Amino acid sequence: MAALGLASCGSSASSYRLAGRSEPGVRTEEARITLLLERSRAVIVPPGRCRVRLLGRAGAASFVWAFCTYGRDSGVSVPLRIDGTRVTVPGDGSFYSPSVRRMFPRGLADLALAHDDKLRP
Repeated sequence: MAALGLASCGSSASSYRLAGRSEPGVRTEEARITLLLERSRAVIVPPGRCRVRLLGRAGAASFVWAFCTYGRDSGVSVPLRIDGTRVTVPGDGSFYSPSVRRMFPRGLADLALAHDDKLRP
């Protein structure tokens, strides 16, 4: 796993080890989740295209950042929690931060909220 520390960004949270793209199973899980998102209505209205970056795993849960496009000019870039085929999407507006904190492990939630530009696929 690749380590991305938060201390240099003024956060007191410990660093979180992101899934490394060369680790066994990472690309397979990204491909599985990409197909799941493109075929479901959890994030986009099919047909659409998604790119996914696996950020980490805990038990049966996978944590990803997805960038999906659909239609001519529509798209979404969002952190997601995937449990098998169940997709959890964060809330909008003032619900966004609290929902990301419920969806993700603490260190990863801190990272997703402070440095989303570094996590996108």
